[in-house]
Parts: sequence; structure tokens; C-alpha cells
Amino acid sequence: MVLDHALAARAATLPDDNPGAGRLQMISAIDLSSASHARADRAALRASLLLLACALAFSVQFALRPDVRHLLLRVVDDASYYLTTARNMADGHGMTFDGIHATNGFHPLWLLVLVPLFLLHAAPETMLRLVVLLQAMLLSVAFLVLWRTQLRQFSPRVALVSGIGFVWLVFLQCLNGMESALFALLLVLLYAWGERLSRAPVTWPRALVFGLILGLLLLSRLDMIFIPLAILLCSPGYLLKPETRRRALAAILVAVAAATAVVLPYLLFNVVEFGSPMPISGALKSSFPSISLSHATLAAIDNRYYACVAFAVAWLLWRTIRGARAASSAAGAENDYYTLSTTVLAGAVVLHFLDTVLFLRWGVFAWHFILYPLFAVVALAGLVDKLLQWRPVAGRPGLYWVAVAVLLAVVVRKEYARESYPLDHIWHVASYNAAVWAREHTPPRTIFAMRDAGHFAFFSMRRVVNLDGLVNDLEYQRAIARQQVREYLRANHVQYLVLHALPGRADVLRGDYDALALNYLSQKYRVVSDDVIVRKREEIYRSAPYFDGADPAVCLIWSLTGAPAGARFSSQNRSP
Repeated sequence: MVLDHALAARAATLPDDNPGAGRLQMISAIDLSSASHARADRAALRASLLLLACALAFSVQFALRPDVRHLLLRVVDDASYYLTTARNMADGHGMTFDGIHATNGFHPLWLLVLVPLFLLHAAPETMLRLVVLLQAMLLSVAFLVLWRTQLRQFSPRVALVSGIGFVWLVFLQCLNGMESALFALLLVLLYAWGERLSRAPVTWPRALVFGLILGLLLLSRLDMIFIPLAILLCSPGYLLKPETRRRALAAILVAVAAATAVVLPYLLFNVVEFGSPMPISGALKSSFPSISLSHATLAAIDNRYYACVAFAVAWLLWRTIRGARAASSAAGAENDYYTLSTTVLAGAVVLHFLDTVLFLRWGVFAWHFILYPLFAVVALAGLVDKLLQWRPVAGRPGLYWVAVAVLLAVVVRKEYARESYPLDHIWHVASYNAAVWAREHTPPRTIFAMRDAGHFAFFSMRRVVNLDGLVNDLEYQRAIARQQVREYLRANHVQYLVLHALPGRADVLRGDYDALALNYLSQKYRVVSDDVIVRKREEIYRSAPYFDGADPAVCLIWSLTGAPAGARFSSQNRSP
């Protein structure tokens, strides 16, 4: 153990003129302290593995809960855009969400991982369970890789604290059906491989592997371009030193070439098939280069992510100050891998945050920020290590275990509260209920249209045109701009229109309205469509009331072609 060697070295340097008894007492005290820490480290190793086992057990019981609607407390609606598209691809329908229009509104790597899974052609509920289990497996590998990397840098006690942070802030948050688990695994692999490079000469094969992992990371989340940018910003220190210049330049060129070889085919595919390298979801959400700073974007970012950004800024300021003081010295401790890697991650966090608040005008969600808690977990490891070496803490091993117990209690309490969230307070469940009704009461070739169409499309197993445009095509955006949405719906043979919430319309909630005018926003052209008129007499489905956030809501389906006889149905006071 590193601590054992340090204590033994301390004993060996005691002055020779110490009284023999005093020297023996000092050596005995050091031996006792060393043995105490060794026992604590062994206990921390076992506790880390137990922690992973508990996280896996929770994931399995979560995925296998009898009522699949409980999974929708964590699995978000956008996840079903991936699941539905993967199912269509596995069925041979091509890269399409609605079975009508080709789309590239997704991050490609997660979709490609899902397609082979959907060759099983199981029921959507079963497939959702399998996807959650797949995410749990990916996250377990990420936990082990991060844990082993932390063990090489710090003590097992530090690795245990990092493991708890990872399970709480990353593992449990990534059981969401999105690309988050795959992204977390690739980022941890990149971090671990970088740590390996720091302990050996950088050869071109090692740089090649680094570049390949980096390329896959970019395909898992395209907005993670800020990670390679942060790496390049941290490279000049090595490029300016004559002794490392040639090797660093060669490694950077090889890594960049490898990452480019991974990403470029996808970008060229987008250009050829869709006319732009950027997927349509990114084109609709980003206003770059025009600034679109808005209160809505700022309000959509959780306070914990603001805390991570503040931590990243503080880290970069500290690194700048310390780097300036050490500028005249050799590499020194400021260039150790922990410092360099956390500086890169802090830079990526700040760059991503600036891009989000300045240019993202729509669709800001928690899974966009998985990088932030990963940075916090890695950066806090060094602070925890220093705290454990602080004399008042180092001399009281019990304090460590009290802190671990408190931290675990906080995690369990928060996750229990999340698992106990009422099902009638989330619109995902209402969308699922409506989808089950559609699957049971409409022919397989029926075509629906809906905003936030993920869960409804996936569980209904029907063709659903997405009226947000995220997984549609640009023709829909042009139809909105031309005030021709009604014609667009007719041209695509849409038979039913679905709406999961309409805040501010108590008459619709009560069901005592006559007609309702609905319109849709083009995020590309920033204009509102013509009105689509639906009428009370054309309702064929009305859900039981529920809450969409704090607002009472009801899920409705209208026939656009006239409700067929006997098709009317109400889920009032009835479970699906």
C-alpha cells in the first residue's frame, strides 16, 4: 500500500539520537496506524464490490417490476424515439421513427447498439426491460473501470467514496433508456486509458486506441465535441517543451486521425442523405452562431449542474494560479494525471455549459449533463484523498465510516422517494395508457400524430408522426412555415391526433368544450402553424385526469376523419 510505504519511510528517517524507548514507541504507533488503515482499506475494497452488487440488484428489480409503468418514472419519452427507430430498423423499414419519413434525429452509436437487441422482436414492454438491463450492464462495467483507475491513483477508501458518488450521480441517473449509459462508459474508458498512457511512453498504437475511444465517445453524444477541444487546449504545455514536443505532436495527430476516421463516415452519411452533417434534432435545438440566451434555458438546468459548473470554474482558476506559480519549474506535481485529467473535464464542462446557455433554445434535459457529475466524481477524489490524510481525520478512522454511512443513507432516501413518486403525477404513464388502448383498439396500419410521441409510438406499435419535428424531416418544418400543417397531415394519411396536456384550458379538461384549435411551432423557422381544428364530438379516447408537473391534465385522442361507429372509449376510473 502507498500509505504503508510512507509510514515505513517516516519511521526509517527518525533521528538516531532518539532514546531507544521513544523510538520503539514511535515505530509501534506507526505500525498500529498502518495496520488500522490497511484494515480500513480492505474493508473499503469489500464495501465497493458490495455497493456495485446493490446497484445491480436495484437495476434488476427495477427492470423486472410487474407494472412496466413504474419504469417510466426513470425512462424518459425521448428514449422511445431510439427504441422505436431501432425496432423499425430491425424490422427492415430503414432509419425512420414513424415508418413514413427518414430521420437522423438521434445520436447514432446508441441506436446502432440497440438494433441487434430488437432482432428479438419481443413485446415493447419486454424490450424496455431488456434495454434497462443493458444499461445496467454498461454502467457496471463503467463502475469497475473507474474504480480500478481510482485504486491506481488513490487509496481504496477514496475509491469507495468515488464509487458511491458514481452510483448516485451517474449510475442511477443513467437508467433512462437514453444514450447516457453508453456515454458514461466511453468517458470512463477514455479517462482510464489516459491514466494508462500517463504511466508509460506514448506510442502511436496507444494514441490510436485513445483516438478510437474518443471517436466513439463523440458518436455517443455529438455535443461532446467539447472534450477533444478541452484536450487540445491543455496540450500546448507539452508541445512547447522540447523534450516532449515531437512525441506529443505525433500522439495528437494519430489520435485526431483515429477519432476523425470514426466520426467522419457518419457526418458524410448525413450530408448525402439529409443535406447537412448536423442531425435534424441538433439543427432545431441550436441557434448557433446566433445567441439565444433565455430564461427558459437557464431555468431548465438543475441546481446540481450549476454547482458542478461553479466547481469546474473554481478548479480552472486554481489550476491557472498554481500553473503560473510553477511556470519556472520542471513538470512537477502540477502535471500529474489527476490534475491534467480533471482540468480537461472542467474545461469541457464550462465549454458545454456556455454552448447550452448561449445557443440551445429548446429541449434542455437532465441527460444532456451527465458529463458534469462525472467530472465532479473524478475531481472530488483528490479532495477526499487530502481530507483523509489530514491529521484530525487520519487519526480517527471511525469518522470515515460515519461519513460513508451518512452518504449512503442520503442516497437511499432520495432514491426511495423517487421510486415512490405517484404514477398519476407523470404524463409518461398517461401516454403509455393511451398507447395500450391504441394497440388494442386500432388496426396495425393506423397512423397517429402527436407531440412528445416517443412512448405512445413505441408501446402502441403504430405509426406516429412526431409533431415536435425532432424525429421528423425538414418537409414538416416547411409545412409549418407555409401554414400547411392540415395539408401535411392529410398527405401523410394521419387518422388520429393525440394530445397529452393542454395547460390553461379547464374546459378541455372537464370535457365541456365544442371545438379546439391546435397549432404547432417550427423550431427551425420560429413560426406557428395554421390551426388544426378538433371537436369534442370527435374524441375517441379520454384518459383519467392526472398531473403534468403541477398542472392537471388529460390525454385525448381525436379522429381527423370522423370517429368510426363503436370506437369511442374513455379510460375514466379505469386502469389499462
